[in-house]
Amino acid sequence: MDYQKVLLSAICSLICFFSLAQTPMNLAPYSFYQEQDFTGFSITSYQIANIDNSLEITNAESISGVCSGCYTSYYGKGIDGNLDIKVNGNLTTLSNGDKIWRLEIYSPTAFALQFYFNQYQLPPGATLHFYNSSKEYIGPFTSENNPTSPNATVKFGTRPIKGEKIIAEYYEPSSSSFSGHIKIGKVVHSFREIEKGPYGSSLPCHNDAECTSVNIGLQEAIKTVGLILSYDDDNDLALTCSGAMLNNYSGGSRKPYFLTAYHCAIDQTTGGFAIGDYNPSTWIFIFNHQAYGCDGVNFNSGTSIYGSSVVAAKDIDASSDYMLLRLNTTDLFIIDNGICYAGWEGLYGPGVGSTVKGIHHPKGDVKKISIGHTIPSIKTDYLRVDWDFGTVEHGSSGSPLFTNLGLGYDYQVVGLLSHITAATENIGFDDCDPDRYFHYGEFTEAFNGNNGVNDLNNFLVDASNPVTSMETYCPSNNSPVPLPTECSGYYEDGMSINSSQNGVPCIEDGALIELKPLDDPDCSTITWAIPNRSVFTNCNDIIGDFDECRRSIFTGFQCKCAYGYYFIEIMEVNEDNVQIGVAHSKWFFLQGETFDLFTPVFVETGSIEVSSNTLSELGIDLIPGRYYRIKLAGENGGRGALGDGVWRETTRMFLITPQDLTLTGFIGPSSHFGDEIQIVNSSAYDIDIKALSSITIEADCY
Repeated sequence: MDYQKVLLSAICSLICFFSLAQTPMNLAPYSFYQEQDFTGFSITSYQIANIDNSLEITNAESISGVCSGCYTSYYGKGIDGNLDIKVNGNLTTLSNGDKIWRLEIYSPTAFALQFYFNQYQLPPGATLHFYNSSKEYIGPFTSENNPTSPNATVKFGTRPIKGEKIIAEYYEPSSSSFSGHIKIGKVVHSFREIEKGPYGSSLPCHNDAECTSVNIGLQEAIKTVGLILSYDDDNDLALTCSGAMLNNYSGGSRKPYFLTAYHCAIDQTTGGFAIGDYNPSTWIFIFNHQAYGCDGVNFNSGTSIYGSSVVAAKDIDASSDYMLLRLNTTDLFIIDNGICYAGWEGLYGPGVGSTVKGIHHPKGDVKKISIGHTIPSIKTDYLRVDWDFGTVEHGSSGSPLFTNLGLGYDYQVVGLLSHITAATENIGFDDCDPDRYFHYGEFTEAFNGNNGVNDLNNFLVDASNPVTSMETYCPSNNSPVPLPTECSGYYEDGMSINSSQNGVPCIEDGALIELKPLDDPDCSTITWAIPNRSVFTNCNDIIGDFDECRRSIFTGFQCKCAYGYYFIEIMEVNEDNVQIGVAHSKWFFLQGETFDLFTPVFVETGSIEVSSNTLSELGIDLIPGRYYRIKLAGENGGRGALGDGVWRETTRMFLITPQDLTLTGFIGPSSHFGDEIQIVNSSAYDIDIKALSSITIEADCY
């Protein structure tokens, strides 16, 4: 869409200065697409240390402590930074008052740099990026990453980014509600050579996970496995482990549970559980970090989740070396990034000679698959594995062991990697030696091994349905199921916005947004069918929107109120429908009809309206001239044809169009967007004017 713009100066006594609005328009750092604003501005370079990589590798590998056979992997040295981006960086003030601070952080000989914050509080609209000389970047970090309380202790980190010189760039709009605070407490200097990723490179005998010669039957299991980046405060070293999402369903929901090894979070010198040292709340979990195909040359660097909390754990000696974490993430993130939940078997384990397959991140490298067989174990609660193709290395700790037990499911988790069987047993020339054996903690022991409150069956299954086995679940890969009726739609059918069936709808600023299912020529009407739920309450206590509740003879004449939940998300996008703003989302309910004897399976509606009140609840203001993407979604957890627990969604892009504007009097620094804009007898400076149709200026000159 073409906009008419105007840039004026010195019209007699009417002095007007108009300039291009300075607002980030995509996910890249501001300086990438507005380089002219930074011409002639220098960047302060801060050198943090001189690191001898070989010496650091030797020191890291000498740290064995209480777990000499454990397979964690150190990749970087932490250095005190105490860098305040606003204090140590260079400030550039843009023409509209927005500010950008940039600081170059330099560590000679580093293969990559990583950053942990000890102070982080950003206002809405502010963004933080890190990038290298090749313009590879991570970010944006936004106010969504703020701690829950402004006074809360914060310690979370970025993932590493390649290079010995990295620029931190912080953008803060002039309209910010407060001044942001960012301090980098630690800078991690990566001391290992990088070939396939910023975390390390593995031995040549591994098999890339996406290689079809080894991943038959494992396509969904691969999507469950993630890489862990953690930090050892005692030794100031960064390290990696592996793990996997576990399928679960209890209390009416599926939770983001992630299984790894207990020893990934113990102090290597004392053996104590390291709440202060290897604190899982500061860990970074990376999914989809894998090569495309078999050559390992081109790869996906993955997507990150920051932080977790410990749900259950048992150490190497007391049980099977496991730790269940709950990741700080949402269902939508899991779905949008194609992450799956691994199936598992809690009652039966593989017999001796069974084929087993391990999926892991050796030395933090891209995801690999190893294939072997079980051999007689020499330790209670552990499976013993002899590899036939591939192997495991440091960094593979906590990774899942899969097998097909022939119980009606495909590959399921039966163990997780703990340690080499003995320090002196079958030590080959290197880790590619086929006769080097490894211990995997038995999943059956973790699931129900008399560990009390730490047994995983307390968390993975519902007490009302105590199953002992689950299959792998991929919430984004479920195929559609039949509609409940021929003329009822659901989310995957698509939607019209304000009666627009195709293209990008234009919605006038302030107008109601009406979402409807796409028309079906065979139906006189078509509705959305949202799974119905119900709640019983005292009829005298009914307030708000529940105005159609009915008494039920089956519940002592309590009131029964029926409703359906649906989910709306709105985010700003560019003209190519690529996200450039923060996603704003909220669950809403639609009241359904309630009958005395039964409740309908679905709440049906012909349209869902997004009003100014709805937008206020979502926490977003729609700005004229900008594109947005709206998502309508829900989980069909009710009964009947769609009562399958499958998440369904549909999205549509739209443009907010402006109204006519008339500007009079004095106009201070500001931006204005309209259809037809008239400037009448005005004086102004530093304003940005854009119009869809026309701009006219009426002024008397003396």
